[in-house]
Amino acid sequence: MITASDYREQFTVNDEDEIQTHGIFYQEHISIPYFWESAMNGDAVDLVYNDGTLYFMTIGDSDLEVFPELKDRYGLCLYQHENGYIYSVWFDTRADFIEAQSNPDEMN
Repeated sequence: MITASDYREQFTVNDEDEIQTHGIFYQEHISIPYFWESAMNGDAVDLVYNDGTLYFMTIGDSDLEVFPELKDRYGLCLYQHENGYIYSVWFDTRADFIEAQSNPDEMN
């Protein structure tokens, strides 16, 4: 099983667990490569919007085993900007998560 330590070995992070290694995950939380990999493996609700795709994912028990610090989060949305970087938007409640899916204009 993959662990948060596995990701921390791949990237330099600051005290807030934001990736400092330059690349597509720069300044994102250390969990974002994990969730991006999951999304690319089909573990997300894909919402095709304009010229890109928004990947919505809820945070489940298996995710919390890897990143227990996300226990107060409901889900997130990931998208790849035209500059190549991966960006995330976090949701603390189910209502906010559903609202974001209904209004993708607010996502990027």
